Amino acid sequence: MTRTECVLLIAVACLSIILVGTLVDAFVKLDNLSDEISAINETLQSQTYRIEYLLRVNAELQELVDMTGGGLGVQRLAPDTLNLADNALLGVGFIINNLGPNGPYWGAHLLSPTPYLELTTYVDWGGFDMPIELSVSNSLLALMLQRHMLGGNYGEETENAYKDLVFDSVRRLGALGFANTAGGEGFHLLVAWYALTEDNEIREIIESTIHDLENSVILQHDSELNHDYVTIGGTDPVAQWAASGVFTQIEPLVRWYEISGDESALNLAGNMTNWFLYHSCFVNYDGSFNMSEGGKGVFADHVYHRMAATAGVIKYGIATGRHDLVEWGKRIFDYVWSFSGGIGFIPERLKQPYGSETCAIRAAMVSTILLARSGYPEYWNIVERMARNHMVENQLRDVGWIAQPAQEPSDTEVRSYFNVADRMLGSWSGWSDPSDWVSVRTSGTESSQTQNCCYRGGEMLYIIWHNIVTANETGVYVNLSLNRDSEWVLIKSYTPYEGKVEVLVHDAPTLFVRVPDWVERAQVNVTVDGIPRTFEWSGEYVKLTGLEPNESVTVAYPLRELVETVRIGGAVDATPLEYTLTWRGDTVVEISPEGTVCPLYQREYYRQDEAPMRMTTFYYPEE
Repeated sequence: MTRTECVLLIAVACLSIILVGTLVDAFVKLDNLSDEISAINETLQSQTYRIEYLLRVNAELQELVDMTGGGLGVQRLAPDTLNLADNALLGVGFIINNLGPNGPYWGAHLLSPTPYLELTTYVDWGGFDMPIELSVSNSLLALMLQRHMLGGNYGEETENAYKDLVFDSVRRLGALGFANTAGGEGFHLLVAWYALTEDNEIREIIESTIHDLENSVILQHDSELNHDYVTIGGTDPVAQWAASGVFTQIEPLVRWYEISGDESALNLAGNMTNWFLYHSCFVNYDGSFNMSEGGKGVFADHVYHRMAATAGVIKYGIATGRHDLVEWGKRIFDYVWSFSGGIGFIPERLKQPYGSETCAIRAAMVSTILLARSGYPEYWNIVERMARNHMVENQLRDVGWIAQPAQEPSDTEVRSYFNVADRMLGSWSGWSDPSDWVSVRTSGTESSQTQNCCYRGGEMLYIIWHNIVTANETGVYVNLSLNRDSEWVLIKSYTPYEGKVEVLVHDAPTLFVRVPDWVERAQVNVTVDGIPRTFEWSGEYVKLTGLEPNESVTVAYPLRELVETVRIGGAVDATPLEYTLTWRGDTVVEISPEGTVCPLYQREYYRQDEAPMRMTTFYYPEE
């Protein structure tokens, strides 16, 4: 066994001991694990890393979290398929382990013979400042949302420590100074923070930020187009790059308007939208990127800030009824998606067929979900393929390739060498290749393999999880075939072992269950409590009415198996790379050529035709 396994088991013991008020059940479970802990200590050096074992230990830890947190977790027998709560639990563990005495570590150098985590406040990326507030914002945002998925107390102490860092930064930099750190990530955090807690102190910081932002931008009017727009800074490449980052705030500004009704936030978002689409020269009307070097230098083909701003444009178009803006955002997304290989590989630079940033995947994912919820339900097919493939593959679940020196150097003020491999479990790739967690062409031995902007992978998990099932006045919609409980239904997915999803009704008299776009409708079978039930089609959804609580709906169909060759990357005059993908349903089970450092899509276990079962904790927050 590796030290990871031992540490996780010991963490179970520590957690139950700290939370003394917990019932005897927790201590009984620890007693049952004591023999395993002894065995692990005896065989620590001889066993190889096994993610299946870690997930089982994590599940046991989650049981303790449920008992100590008093949440709504329920243990049920369910298929052992993708459950985003498992990923969230790993993600919370990483954020806890990444917090050092002086704040969160900015990046991890994992290819070094002596791996280390680095605390840095400045990175020379074209003169663009990377303050520690960026790491704090992204880490806390991911931590809060993942803890919301899980319930219980796990990570609460770390969350409070991050919150203290935020308040310190606001006092030191001012509201706008904090919110604007490295492209406005702080404002995303503040709006999500208020949405979860309705904390009046956070509301005051947000309102102060909007007031100061209005006073800091330069308002201009285009008489030909008859609209206002705002600019920030100068016209040199670095200033334009910084401005493109600030304009990623369109999305949280619209979100704040939805929460508070603040018209000034919506107006500011609209003026930013006008700048991005009509005056920044970053995107063309057909959705393609303007990749000329003039005015943008080395950032000509950079993806993340364009896609983050695009998510804001779509959200603004929805909020204001501007379908033309939604359509423009759709064209931008479609352009980027055309280089992704159909698996959600979103590169840092569009001309490169390597180096996928987790933050870029997150921005593309938000854009896709917004489109799926605003008149393009067929885009749920893309959401599912992204979620099942490169999104989850970008989270680190195999640390066996990271060196673990027998003698680790002592930590310094800016570097930590302690137990780096195990602490990185659950982190997110800074630059992955289509078939490898590490893109050696992008990040070599002198570079980090994961860094602060990619810690938002945890936020992405929440966004997908939140949209698995939705409801409106017409009924309850199961949009994604992923495991989740909710106030309306509990979903058990058998994919990709079988083409089947089971839906246990809590409160869903009218139920819509989406069927993948590759399924022939004549081959879809629906039963309720095992009895065949007639149904009607509503777009891509099976529609059932008159359902009662505790009835179990099963939607089944043949599972597709497909081998195809795709081209990834290669915008404009660049050369793409070809990969051969083996699909079961919407899940890639094999990719060729394989990776060489930390290979991805090692999913041979998915090739069996019957889903294995396990006891799973289903939790949903009271919302």
